[in-house]
Amino acid sequence: MDTAKLKTLEQVSDAMDEVETARAVPGLSADDMRSLEKMSLALRDAERTIIKSSQEELVDGLKADAAGLKELAEKINTTAADLDRLKTVLNKTNQAIDGLVTVISTATKAGLL
Repeated sequence: MDTAKLKTLEQVSDAMDEVETARAVPGLSADDMRSLEKMSLALRDAERTIIKSSQEELVDGLKADAAGLKELAEKINTTAADLDRLKTVLNKTNQAIDGLVTVISTATKAGLL
């Protein structure tokens, strides 16, 4: 939650406390009590709206992070598959070279080269 939302949420909370304190004052008229009740409801709605928007931003941020991680994982998997293919090619090349060395060594010992 950003600083502006935190400060606004704190101000809303302070206002809610003041409204509740005012509602406890003895001898308030019915109109004053209704007005304070409406104010209390409006402040609670504002508080919920701020919290909900912060939660939605958090969810959006987490979704974006997850998408980035998924993309990175896919790149790593592709790289790993490419490295596995390279490893296979290098092993086959190494076997071919070993075979050629064996043939040349045998031919040299037999006097054919």
